[in-house]
Amino acid sequence: MRLFYEQVAQCLSNKKNHYNAKVGKKLTDQEKCIGIHGLGTRNERGQKLLDFATAQNTKIANTFFKKQKSRKWTWRSPNSEQFNEIDYILCQMDIFIKDVTVVNRVNRAETISDLQN
Repeated sequence: MRLFYEQVAQCLSNKKNHYNAKVGKKLTDQEKCIGIHGLGTRNERGQKLLDFATAQNTKIANTFFKKQKSRKWTWRSPNSEQFNEIDYILCQMDIFIKDVTVVNRVNRAETISDLQN
């Protein structure tokens, strides 16, 4: 387990990496790891996350709960015209997850943002 955390730390320390995955809406019934409440469209990194979740038999929990759009987005463009869901909760046993929502108003002085990297 220690090796796993070391590998995660190594990936996070590389500031050149961008992991903004957008899984978007469910496209087919075969996509078992994603629910029907995804937001927006999928990008390449989102497809990779979907493939990873499928291979690991996990669920992308955010996509299983109906929320207003304002309670799903986790990224806003600097001009406030685009909103995307790019932060996800993955779990193997979805019976433990009863709800997922986002807090999209935070004190930026206390939060590390990918804009600061």
